Amino acid sequence: MKAKLLFALGSVFLAFFSTGCHFQNRYYDDAKALADKVSTLHDQQAWKELLREANSSDFWTRDYALAFLAQLVQDNEDLDRKSVTDQFVVSLDDPRAENQDLALTGLIAGGPDGVAKGFDKIKPFVLSRDDNSVSWDAAKALGLLTAPPQANAAAPVLAQALLHKTPNENVHDAPRLRDMALESLANIGEKNPALVRTELEKILPELDAEYAKKTTALIDQLKAK
Repeated sequence: MKAKLLFALGSVFLAFFSTGCHFQNRYYDDAKALADKVSTLHDQQAWKELLREANSSDFWTRDYALAFLAQLVQDNEDLDRKSVTDQFVVSLDDPRAENQDLALTGLIAGGPDGVAKGFDKIKPFVLSRDDNSVSWDAAKALGLLTAPPQANAAAPVLAQALLHKTPNENVHDAPRLRDMALESLANIGEKNPALVRTELEKILPELDAEYAKKTTALIDQLKAK
């Protein structure tokens, strides 16, 4: 996940460079300075400012602030989780897929409580069956919801994601949403085997041969629990 965040920061910088803005990148510098103060000095004012910038109407200010917030949440367990979780949930509505993905990365790093808070916004990403890292990370996020009643809400969504082949499923290195959905269902099934088995048995007759085989294997594992 850290590699993904570094890649996201690099992608934002390259996008900035490609616009012809070859001078010093003040957006990156400003966000990094605030993040450094939070990380090393636990500067609450810097933390509040970074949160504010993540909700900025300015394109570049928002992008860099959100990227550094996601990195901070991953690296620091003693941050104010509530305020940053609220921001990540808001950022799921960002029009840029890169920022939606960063918000999901931040929520995943923060654990199941944040994912549960963003469930209503995460669900459509999974059901969209898009072949991108947003839908893949959305499915990964729902796999953290292992405790009822959140598990009862997440399992049917993940099962529905198995029904249809995604457009780029056979493209090398493309995110495979259905594989991630199965992995998340297996995670939920560790504590809720009957729940997950029931959801999988509902959709099993409608699956193509490849995923019927994979789903049957998971059902057999769950029966053994």
